Amino acid sequence: MRLLVCSVLTPRNESFMKEELLGKYFTGYCMFLAVALNDTFGWEIRANVDSDDDGSWIDHAWVVNKCGLAVDIDGVHSSDDPTEFNSELKYNLTKGCIREIMRMSNDEFNTHLRDAMGVVENYRNHFMGPAKIK
Repeated sequence: MRLLVCSVLTPRNESFMKEELLGKYFTGYCMFLAVALNDTFGWEIRANVDSDDDGSWIDHAWVVNKCGLAVDIDGVHSSDDPTEFNSELKYNLTKGCIREIMRMSNDEFNTHLRDAMGVVENYRNHFMGPAKIK
């Protein structure tokens, strides 16, 4: 029998991440971070997706780690859904699906994704744990 253990790798220190990164990935770029986390760790992408007559958009996107906890720019949460949106929750989204919802060119999408990959690289332990208790 294999046990999945989600351990704490480093003490949580919320002051180390630049305010501009927190602001950026809380206000419109969360989907790129979710794709970057998916590419890096293989964790499932989830999102709250809303729509109207003009199309769909993403209210918030995140990944769910192997322990079933949500991970976004705020780090690891204590549940699988860090949001309070009333929009439709989508599971197992792919990079292509996110790109389609965003309605942007491959070049623009890839530029934002490269930036998000840099955040994941530079703050890897932030996305590994410990869980944030609400």
